Amino acid sequence: MGKHKRSHFRSSSPRDKHVSRRELMKRLETLERLMSRRYSRSRSGFSDNRSRSPRSPQDTRMTTPSGSIFHGTDRGSPARSALVSPSSPSALVIHNDEELPEEILECLGEDPSKLPVTHITVLSSVVTRWTHVMFNGLPKEDKGQLLKLYQPPADGGFKPPLLNTEVEAILPTTSVKKDRYQVASQTQMLASLGAHSEALKLIASCTTELPEPFKKQLGRLLSDSANLISDLVFTTSQTRRHLLFPLLSKQVKELTLKVPPREFLFGANMADELRTAKSAERLAKDLKAPGSTSQNQHRFSKSEGGG
Repeated sequence: MGKHKRSHFRSSSPRDKHVSRRELMKRLETLERLMSRRYSRSRSGFSDNRSRSPRSPQDTRMTTPSGSIFHGTDRGSPARSALVSPSSPSALVIHNDEELPEEILECLGEDPSKLPVTHITVLSSVVTRWTHVMFNGLPKEDKGQLLKLYQPPADGGFKPPLLNTEVEAILPTTSVKKDRYQVASQTQMLASLGAHSEALKLIASCTTELPEPFKKQLGRLLSDSANLISDLVFTTSQTRRHLLFPLLSKQVKELTLKVPPREFLFGANMADELRTAKSAERLAKDLKAPGSTSQNQHRFSKSEGGG
């Protein structure tokens, strides 16, 4: 029987060797069903012996006539669709070895995976010291000494905005404590500005002949750093406000939103402005004739009805 089959296969014409696409799909489906049956049978004994469990259907590999490896998946999965119909327009083919022209890449924009180019280099000896403070903080005594040493004079406006007494009186204790933590951060920022100011004064009063470009470059770096810290003081004041706005009335927010936080967080004249707004609102109500709205509505309805 085996010999008869073997001789019959040898006597087949070369045309029979070419398997049609439909026949190939049938063979793949038959093989897939057989493998799924074997998998289901072996999975039934998985709790008894894990070592005998086969790979999952997703990990099952088959070799196609073209020699490519096919991972067995569900019948409707994208992987099987891509294998059976590689010429389908819905099949996604990624060519990692091809590069687009430069003009096309410019149209697509910058590659977000590339790190931004920076011209700042930090000495390794500086990195180790600064990162240690960043991750562990300064010792309490060292921090207190630096705050005292570089604290700028308060009369020049170098102090955090104070919380208005009218607002503090109605706030819960937890909100007041949170605001004080923000004030402590602003105090430290202002001390850093004080250190910058001392460095700039040292450059200006230096008797040694320094190259003019060097002095300008150093002054610009210190000025840029001071501007960043000054902006951080401002944004922290804005954060303090927005954390307290939900606890205040809408009218207070509207009155103080555009007032810059200087000596006081919500402006120095917040109470006076609020009283003025309240009195103006009462005056508008007093000036309004009683029942004017209802009378106008009645006249409007009569004119519509033609009466």
